[in-house]
Amino acid sequence: MSRNHFQGSIPALIGDMNFLEDLDLSHNQLSGGLPEHLVMGCSSLFSLTLSNNSLQGQMFSSKFNLTNLRELRLDGNHFSGKIPDSLSNCFGLTTLDVSNNELVGGIPSVAYNNLSGSTPVMTAQFSTFEESSYVGNHFLCGKPLPKNCSTSGPSSLPEESTDKGLIDMTAFYASFVLPVNEGNSCQPVRTIQDEQVKVFS
Repeated sequence: MSRNHFQGSIPALIGDMNFLEDLDLSHNQLSGGLPEHLVMGCSSLFSLTLSNNSLQGQMFSSKFNLTNLRELRLDGNHFSGKIPDSLSNCFGLTTLDVSNNELVGGIPSVAYNNLSGSTPVMTAQFSTFEESSYVGNHFLCGKPLPKNCSTSGPSSLPEESTDKGLIDMTAFYASFVLPVNEGNSCQPVRTIQDEQVKVFS
């Protein structure tokens, strides 16, 4: 349903579609916020794309049940406030794009995950990440961590570790699209200390 001329708010009745897996309403003229009934009812949703509309308000309310999300694209809207901590419940999230909004506050830490390989180059939003931002990821290397990466490649994983659910840092970095120079003003925070939480990975 992308690239049409839909106007008005997103119908809350979409939340009745319990088995909906992919919702793409990008490039329309939608306004208002995300209906709470949608983020609570569409529990099977894998992909949510609402890019390039005129949506506003908080990204998500405190009530959030989209824990199966793999892809979330909310770029090109007018969302404000902070990136919600509820996204830390999306353990399989691989793509997050919230660029060109009006977000403030912190980028949640990636501490205590299963990230592997080298850390991102310390530029843009990653320039303020300190060692504590990556703590608990035993297979990471590179600045600002004390562990140097080997010259043989970006990953410091033993061969048998590739089947244990570890997260490739290259893929993580590529999907972390939060350009602070294009409307967002986020800085990292370091408050998530649960070993089971996988944020933006």
